[in-house]
Amino acid sequence: MHKLHYVIMLVLVTLASGELQAAKPGGGTPPPSGSACVGQPGEFPAMAFARGVFAANGSYGRTQIFVANSSGTCEVMVYDSGNYDRSAISGLSFHFDAGSGTGTLAWSQVRDNGERYGTGRQVVKVARFQVVGGAVGLPVSAVTVYRSPVDGLAISDVALSPNAARLAFSTEQATSTAGVWLYQVLMCDLPSPSCAPAVEFASTTVKALDLAIGRNLTSGAERVYFDNAHRDVRMIERSDVGWSAQILVSSVDYTGESSVQLYEPSVLSMAGQDDRVLFTSRAGSGAWRVDI
Repeated sequence: MHKLHYVIMLVLVTLASGELQAAKPGGGTPPPSGSACVGQPGEFPAMAFARGVFAANGSYGRTQIFVANSSGTCEVMVYDSGNYDRSAISGLSFHFDAGSGTGTLAWSQVRDNGERYGTGRQVVKVARFQVVGGAVGLPVSAVTVYRSPVDGLAISDVALSPNAARLAFSTEQATSTAGVWLYQVLMCDLPSPSCAPAVEFASTTVKALDLAIGRNLTSGAERVYFDNAHRDVRMIERSDVGWSAQILVSSVDYTGESSVQLYEPSVLSMAGQDDRVLFTSRAGSGAWRVDI
């Protein structure tokens, strides 16, 4: 997760701003008010997280999204997938613009609201909300901005740019050659009622999974960071002739450790400073760490 002015990881997390409002949340019942964090210590909203809700028979059902304060003492539910049919959420990205009081959430969902298990295709959804006086305006709308065009195309992660003007997501899909998969990074502009993404990176050998978007401090060029099958963290940077790629850190850089895996690059973007890339790592079955 990743992405923005302040960065925190929970279940899946990150931070941005815009349009895209109306209607009801995903079909669930929102809390009576969004003022649960008014007067609570710390910054609000400082993070977002998803929480699974299980059906009475113990099977996985709906997913809810919450925003919380920096001290972790309060939370406000802003989205409910609204059906008990395995509508799991992944790749949650969160951004908040304190100047306008606008928050943005983007994520992928196994299927759209109301679609039954075994039907539908994976989707990318975006929701925007306002915070006034520390209270979230409810209900919050979620708009489906992208739908997998074919069966079998999986969306691995979703990332908002540091100003929430761009959206990136990674996909994977089996090719006609047995055992060969196509991995892509797609990007589109926001705000928009729909996302017409351009393929910015494609490979059958480099497996782009978890994403973060940043920028080159000197040139202002757009950057996308991703982990390659948990073996290394890579960066691609936009130029006049396309995208250039480089490996930033690899599992082999961890001398004296074996079976190191790298996950979830995040970008801390601050005015006047170059990107700081955070990611999680672990050696074998050892403890998880946050590296920078």
